[in-house]
Amino acid sequence: MPVNQSTPKAKASLTKFFSVARTDSGTEKCVIPKDSVITGVYVIQATACDGTTGTLSIGYSGSATAIVNAFASSTNDAGYHAVGGKAGADVIASTKYTADKIITSTFTAGDSTSGGDGIVKIEYTVLGGGESLVS
Repeated sequence: MPVNQSTPKAKASLTKFFSVARTDSGTEKCVIPKDSVITGVYVIQATACDGTTGTLSIGYSGSATAIVNAFASSTNDAGYHAVGGKAGADVIASTKYTADKIITSTFTAGDSTSGGDGIVKIEYTVLGGGESLVS
């Protein structure tokens, strides 16, 4: 297919934000709709997490780490962080959801006693029937 102004087709990017807390344990945060593909995940950490083992995971029922798999809250300072290598399998594989997903957050404190709270930003696009992310 030749590349021109209309190929590949442009897709709208949508964003959801939600707060995360040290007390989160499978806590419901938002819904990502059917036919969506997650294209980016960021943690905006309000305060640095003390200790060395505090982590944050984001997923849904049946796969608690599908979106973020153990982001190291304890080794990242306060600030804006792409989850990078801690992106979950759904993000890495550009999984198109076949049903609405209720997104959950889990904070595992490990040896930390404070910090690690903040905001998660999820970027996604909703695809039409028969569409893939790059078609």
